[in-house]
Amino acid sequence: MLDRVYSILVALALGLLVWVYARSRERETLDNQPVSVELRLSASQADQFQMDSPAQSQIRVTFAGSPNAVRELRWQLSQGDVAVRLEYSVPEDQRERATVEDSVRVDAADILVPPGITVLPVEGRNRVPVALTRLGEKNVKVRVEGIGTEESRLKVTPEMVTVKGARVALDRLLELPLSLGAQGAESFDLTLGRPLRVALPKMWENRSITCVPDSVVVRVDPRAPKIYTLTDVQVQFLCPAGFALRPRFLDDRS
Repeated sequence: MLDRVYSILVALALGLLVWVYARSRERETLDNQPVSVELRLSASQADQFQMDSPAQSQIRVTFAGSPNAVRELRWQLSQGDVAVRLEYSVPEDQRERATVEDSVRVDAADILVPPGITVLPVEGRNRVPVALTRLGEKNVKVRVEGIGTEESRLKVTPEMVTVKGARVALDRLLELPLSLGAQGAESFDLTLGRPLRVALPKMWENRSITCVPDSVVVRVDPRAPKIYTLTDVQVQFLCPAGFALRPRFLDDRS
């Protein structure tokens, strides 16, 4: 009788072991899943380059693992907890270039997942593009514009400012244009003896810039002469009587 009981118990134990083993061998797969990648510039180069490519990108990854592990992974994916955070450093041979275009490969080791999950980045969909612009600085003159003939009577303090931004844009910047209306000031607020402090622009050619100082004082210089523009002024040439040559205008605007 005891032998039969023992046999039944052994059979049940063996059956349980076989079931546990079979369950452990089961694998589920999540194909071609999107995974967010956050790319940031290394701290040592943050003041030398500006990242033009998006800080957030996506790659495609296939996951495989046990049902329990895949269930946990599904939950993490739905909550956005499976993400990659990488730090990019400009290669040494490209650090003097005005612009840098590169790509970063995301490997399985870069993706943190629950234990028991195999990570298989989809080849060809596991690279993140990188576009950088080298930063520089330049001392330029501030020029107030958009108020007509009064521009010649304006005095800006300080007249020269330091502009920091993309080097490719600074190479084309000769003067920093300052429009009072665009910076929250109006030309009619600017009168003799009433100076205005005006913030300097933070964008130029659709690129962000930083000015030092970040504002200037604009005032009307009472000693500066007014300049008037005359149009349609008749011009006559006086020629001696009997002179063989006659003056002639080359075009209508002369």
